[in-house]
Amino acid sequence: MRFILRGLIGLVLAGLNIAAPVSAETPRLPSWYRFNATLSEAPRVGVPVEVQATVTSLLGDLEGINVSLLTPPGWSQATQAALLDRLASGSSKLFTFTLTPDAPMPNGSIGCKLRVKAPKSALIEQAGRLFPQEISKIKATISGWPDVHESFTDMPFALYPEEGFYPLESDMWLTYDDRLKPEGFTRGPVLYRDGMITPFQAQTDVEMYDRLQGLIRSDPKLSATLERQGVDLKKKKFDQLLGLYVLAVEAYLKGDQPNAEALLNRFVTESTDAAAVPVELAVAAENLRGLAAWASGDRRTAEQALQKAFYRNRKLPVQRYILRNIGLLMVARGDRATAREMLRLACEMKPAFVLAVEDYRRLKER
Repeated sequence: MRFILRGLIGLVLAGLNIAAPVSAETPRLPSWYRFNATLSEAPRVGVPVEVQATVTSLLGDLEGINVSLLTPPGWSQATQAALLDRLASGSSKLFTFTLTPDAPMPNGSIGCKLRVKAPKSALIEQAGRLFPQEISKIKATISGWPDVHESFTDMPFALYPEEGFYPLESDMWLTYDDRLKPEGFTRGPVLYRDGMITPFQAQTDVEMYDRLQGLIRSDPKLSATLERQGVDLKKKKFDQLLGLYVLAVEAYLKGDQPNAEALLNRFVTESTDAAAVPVELAVAAENLRGLAAWASGDRRTAEQALQKAFYRNRKLPVQRYILRNIGLLMVARGDRATAREMLRLACEMKPAFVLAVEDYRRLKER
């Protein structure tokens, strides 16, 4: 699904089953180790974060293990490399490194490198049992490998001034409307903007589904025919709804609040089948409705829409944005006590939401 909101923080890169390279004529050899790396939590500027790298021996003892990191420029690193003389077959070893980000980095990565001596004798023995008819070729291939094998895994991340993220994931709303920024605050409220879909594509998706609906109304059997031909009507419906939302966002950002509200009203009308509307998209639409009302000067309607967005599903990770938006709206309405509570809840949902933390501190100090 193209929609970006699908839930954050697994914070795990899948472990890699890595076997040494073999030629096309050689049977695939068994994996002899696993190597994976993760970050313990979302990185934040100036806050130490731990990298956890795990090496597992699957076949034969591993010797001369060296694990090191390649970090972004300016990041302070407590340990440059971790060494281990021997890791027994069937066992694992966890290596930890502590890093401290020095500045935001919207597109970065941390590399984790493993150097290990290949257990050639054990590999030849195991491969010989699996492929006895090709033992000579296998032995020659493995014997020709370098004595030291190298492997690399990469941990991409995005670290924004407003919020720390790892990895670059799906519950990220990055469009801030500073036109509505209360005095003394650094950023305005936030909304979701799908950067993968252009307004032209959105308009096309809406118009195509409208035509399809007209055909289906004229021929009740058409739906079944299309489904038998592999046409995913639910996906077409989703594309229409997302298209309406994208067009509403563009109208809002251009200051055309009446058109934005009209598109959102149509979004609601077309959302009669709740199963076709991901709850995250419904939340994003209600949030946008609230901002459009706020921009039009109707703060009461804005509050009602933002509250409705929150109560769609209070446990969604993106609700930290809704809570902060409500907090900023309360500041604009002069209700600083409610604003503090909303920002406190936003901080509780995600401590790495740096912007909300700063907003909450600002309100507490006044």
